[in-house]
Amino acid sequence: MRWSEIPGYDYLHALLVWFVFIVIGWGMDRFLLPRLKKLALQWESPLQGVFIDSFQGKIVLLSFFIGLKFAFPYSPFSKETISYGLLCSTVLLTVVWFIVLANVIVSSYRKLTFQENKHASSSIIENIVRIVLFSIAVLMILDEFGISITPILTALGVGALAVALALQDTLGNLFAGISVIAGKRIRPGHYIRLNTGEEGIIEDISWRSTMIRENNNNRIIVPNQKLATAIISNFDLSTEDLFLRIPIGVAYHSNLELVDSICVQAAIEVLENFYGKPSKTQPTVRFRNFGESSIELITIVPMRHYNDQFALTDAFIRLIHLRFKENEIEIPYPVRTIIQK
Repeated sequence: MRWSEIPGYDYLHALLVWFVFIVIGWGMDRFLLPRLKKLALQWESPLQGVFIDSFQGKIVLLSFFIGLKFAFPYSPFSKETISYGLLCSTVLLTVVWFIVLANVIVSSYRKLTFQENKHASSSIIENIVRIVLFSIAVLMILDEFGISITPILTALGVGALAVALALQDTLGNLFAGISVIAGKRIRPGHYIRLNTGEEGIIEDISWRSTMIRENNNNRIIVPNQKLATAIISNFDLSTEDLFLRIPIGVAYHSNLELVDSICVQAAIEVLENFYGKPSKTQPTVRFRNFGESSIELITIVPMRHYNDQFALTDAFIRLIHLRFKENEIEIPYPVRTIIQK
């Protein structure tokens, strides 16, 4: 008795083909992709593991629908049923492929744009990428079903004109957000200050507004049109070090050379502890003037990001207070002499 003569052989054959593809996909997702990811992490590239992460979990779905396409021809169903099954599996396979493609593009954009701040995002670009890819996928699916897309595009063009007139403010914010990102002067992760006084780190630029996080973790929502026309101070745009100025006062009888040396060494120590390595730019001390009760000076400390100033100031004040105490350098209280007549 031959295998082909066994009752239900055609069903078993189709199921076996489908099962083999599912097992291959599961094996690749479970064993192959993790090993490839380990190899990819050894590459000195900002796109480490992006492609593999995008396929993680999706490769089983891809194998599932690819298996359907190969299994249907072996099934005993009618030609119409097989044709319909192949069409459906092709549509679903197209959807999964475009989901993977969208994840690859969005993840690559995040890696290349926000290497220093992983929590920042630019959802306006990510949403536009997904909408464009989704539209292309829908058009391809309609073409698979034999539906002409020319009348649809014509209707969408007329409808888009009506929508544009009704949503002028919304579209204004959308294009303002795109222009802000395209200008590359402001992007998520930057610390900015608006001319109206608000300041903080840009967390996200969405299709309508920009979210700014203040130092006290409050969120400020600014419409993109307002942001595009505002006068902005960007403290992270410069590729060079920023400088933190910390004022100090010492007694008039202090040894100023010793004060200079202690302040510089304290600043170097703080920078090494904070950043983990010595700074290329050395701290400096400048004596400013003779105050009412002390000689006033400032310690100029290089820093990488504007938001680092708070932690650096705190660490420097703690350390310099200890060093001054060890070397008997006095930080005098303000003194005023009142003469009564």
